[in-house]
Amino acid sequence: MTPLRLPRFLLVAAVVMNMLLLAALPAPLQAAEARDKYGYLHVKAPEAAQIVAATPDIIILDIRTAEEFADGHLAGAVNIDYYAKDFAAQLAALDPAARYLLHCRSGNRSGRALPVMRELNFTEVIHLDGGILAWTSAGQPLARN
Repeated sequence: MTPLRLPRFLLVAAVVMNMLLLAALPAPLQAAEARDKYGYLHVKAPEAAQIVAATPDIIILDIRTAEEFADGHLAGAVNIDYYAKDFAAQLAALDPAARYLLHCRSGNRSGRALPVMRELNFTEVIHLDGGILAWTSAGQPLARN
């Protein structure tokens, strides 16, 4: 019995069609792989900027120190110091059903804050990978006040 051999152009056409179908998937399905074990989305600075621009109700949560925050922050950000003794209590006072963009300086503190937010039942947290350093490296603006 001879195995079925497809003409080369049919094989190429099938591969191209599969690639086009994958490209046409809705964004949430494409981004599903970027979610961590807590179910939170991780994004790079350019994508975070697009999300902030397209989502007026998003709460930008900056968990750097007050001094770091004063040096420059994302416009409209709320500052809660990760190192504060009552950090978890301050998070608990926030609406866990709201949308948050979470960041720190480099992504280390905000990465450690994710399990705390999961424990407090925050449902929609987007983590800015690389923190404010990645934000400024991508040419995104900072506010000072």
